[in-house]
Amino acid sequence: MDRGVDFSKFIEYLNKSNIENIICMPKTGHIIGKEITNNKIKTYFVETMEEAVSTAKKVTRKGYICLLSPAAASYGYFKNFKEKGEIYKKLVKG
Repeated sequence: MDRGVDFSKFIEYLNKSNIENIICMPKTGHIIGKEITNNKIKTYFVETMEEAVSTAKKVTRKGYICLLSPAAASYGYFKNFKEKGEIYKKLVKG
């Protein structure tokens, strides 16, 4: 959910980072993802948590970490952060 938060410093940080992959979910994630200008970062645009986890499983190298790091609220997708986390854990284990 876009609350009108200024993500410019976060985007600047991401662009300077050594992150290999960023998986962006709607709506705010897609906005942030479009601002990634670091050509070393592969940006993936997905629509659902299921697609995000599936993509993460494909692109995360063995022995590396994939971090779920919401940058915005998920109203309309999940009841609350607890439900989001439970679904994420279920998908990762599945």
